[in-house]
Amino acid sequence: MVGEYYCYEEEGNQLFYHIFEKDNRVEVFENNDFLSKFSQVLFTPVWGKLFKADLFKYVRFPDLSSHEDNFVIQKLYLLANRVAYVVDNLYCYQTRLGSVMRTEKSMQKIRDYVTALEE
Repeated sequence: MVGEYYCYEEEGNQLFYHIFEKDNRVEVFENNDFLSKFSQVLFTPVWGKLFKADLFKYVRFPDLSSHEDNFVIQKLYLLANRVAYVVDNLYCYQTRLGSVMRTEKSMQKIRDYVTALEE
């Protein structure tokens, strides 16, 4: 199951929403239809999603400092028989000063990202 999210930004103490009106719509996609319809960038993070535990028999997260999601999310979508997309803000993503994703780009972060894209 994939849902939308809203973001709490610690620095400005603000909330940002992707979906402004609740329509509680659920779209179900068979096979790889989900990947062909939606941008991979929007749905790359693994947070805010539910997966069948069986999918992780075949997919593992690499031991990296950043961008681990990029290694696994497309594989999980491809292994799934169906994906349910819930059009609602189901997850709150919090950005914090000093977090791994908010720190300056390092050569290691760039290498991790490029390696994920190549895979």
